[in-house]
Amino acid sequence: LLSLLVSAALNMDNLVIAHNAGAEAVTHYAVPAKLGSLMGLMITVIGLPFWAASGEAYARRDLGWIRRSALRISLLGALGVAAVGIVLVLFGDLIISLWMRQNFVDQRMTLAMLAGLSIVMALTSPFNMVLNARAQISPQLCVWTLMLVFTAVAKLTFVTATSVWIAPMITMIGYGVIVLPTMYYFAMRR
Repeated sequence: LLSLLVSAALNMDNLVIAHNAGAEAVTHYAVPAKLGSLMGLMITVIGLPFWAASGEAYARRDLGWIRRSALRISLLGALGVAAVGIVLVLFGDLIISLWMRQNFVDQRMTLAMLAGLSIVMALTSPFNMVLNARAQISPQLCVWTLMLVFTAVAKLTFVTATSVWIAPMITMIGYGVIVLPTMYYFAMRR
């Protein structure tokens, strides 16, 4: 259930854009989004091993290590993703031109919003892994339900053919306001 909520909240953009702006607008979003997905892969590579490491540390009752490591991985992961995000924003036009032999509407702004979202996700990822290691699913279900409702309503309201970049901006805002503080609170309170 948690995986379904997270997937729905983070992957609805193409459906919303198609609904609000038509199929052509999906292409203008999907190509920069595919390039931006490299940052998501980076977050997974950085954060996912921390799930098992946190579980092992809980078995040893080494809560201090978990707290220190979560904060360190959060900051270092966000810095690494920010560096990649800056490169993608600065050189995304060139990369997309070489890759697709054309440019898309607002691709730089889309990449910038995806970079911001990825930074917030990288900041949050270690705290998600701590909660997963503890098998604390209930707070995550509540947070992701709220995130799904917020992003769906906001995107259906504000995304248009001339502003597809608003979709990742809304996700970034929701993630930063709803998911990050809540996951941080629940992960660090013990």
